[in-house]
Amino acid sequence: MEQVLSCGSGECEQLGIPDLNLARMPRPVSLPEEIYMIACGTMHTLALSTEGKVYSWGCNDDGALGRSGTENIPGIVTGVHCINKLDAGDSHSVAISDKLKLVYTWGTYRNSDGNMALANKFPVEITKFQKNIKIADVVCGGNHTLVLVDGKVYAWGDSEFGQIGRQPRSRKSVASSLTLESIGAKFATAIFSGRNHSFYKAYDKIYGWGLNNYGQLGDGTTKNTCIPHEILPLSSYSIIDIKGGENHTIALTSNGELLSWGRNDDFQLGLNCITDFTSPQIIPFSGNITQLISGSHFNFVLTDKKRVYSWGYGDNYVLMNGKEKNMSMPTLLAWSVQKPVDMVSAGSQHVCILKNAGMLNLPAMKPSELITRQKAQTTSNKKKNK
Repeated sequence: MEQVLSCGSGECEQLGIPDLNLARMPRPVSLPEEIYMIACGTMHTLALSTEGKVYSWGCNDDGALGRSGTENIPGIVTGVHCINKLDAGDSHSVAISDKLKLVYTWGTYRNSDGNMALANKFPVEITKFQKNIKIADVVCGGNHTLVLVDGKVYAWGDSEFGQIGRQPRSRKSVASSLTLESIGAKFATAIFSGRNHSFYKAYDKIYGWGLNNYGQLGDGTTKNTCIPHEILPLSSYSIIDIKGGENHTIALTSNGELLSWGRNDDFQLGLNCITDFTSPQIIPFSGNITQLISGSHFNFVLTDKKRVYSWGYGDNYVLMNGKEKNMSMPTLLAWSVQKPVDMVSAGSQHVCILKNAGMLNLPAMKPSELITRQKAQTTSNKKKNK
């Protein structure tokens, strides 16, 4: 079954298709089991099976795949169990298991000086939460990560632009940045991220922080900040989703309005112009949107009819329309009318789509079995990282 397909550049094996360096239209990726969700990093891709197993493919220079072996075909990531959500950044990947109350990560984080630490070439547990809490979500920026846990937001990674909600200044600033810490949010219900900027939602208010040189926070300024603050221009909207690209942001409201702000030199705001905006603008669009997707300089929306629209930077055929041409406004991909899509994920030069997504059905595990698996995994990780 052609369930997962990829499109765009395959120069770093990110298409998951052997001997294919460029796909002008979506091409099928061979996977051994039914897939529940997909997540594209900058140059690698993750797939989560309906049984909570993780597969990866693409560039593995800094351990982003979490495994050894062939890069241009999907391979299973061992040492992770009962995964219910995952995401990927530049050269790192993160997966959460609410069932086991664990957060796993592999790969490496970078800042302007290079790698912040030695790569974790295989998954490691970075924390284990108490059994009565809920690990609700995880999102990755280029080199930082946010996790939502019982209304609190935890962050770690590159802090150069304040994107982790704090600015370590001690001699051990790198170690501090790579430590999972709460940003002080209370009663958060959702988290969102762009490459170097972040958001969370609480009490129907949107708070943002991080890099803002093109107005990607949407607060009407171009001032960077490491302090989460309410994005006041969004206060008149009921925001239900946000996705960020390299220097731009798109959002969806509860009444179906599509918004954008930030950098716009490649039409990534979908406004039929190339003017940057530091506050939200309404993108003309008719249709019931169910998913937002942002790549580096391009975007997609998925509608309730499972049709896909794309716009922005079109190099490497990333807009999935068979053309290397920028698109100034959301434009229907005609093939999606006949071939409905369940999910889209985008990297910097490649895109993956998921058709006929399966239902997540994590295997039942006895408490004693969980403890045994966790001990075995810890021992295995120690051996791998020696």
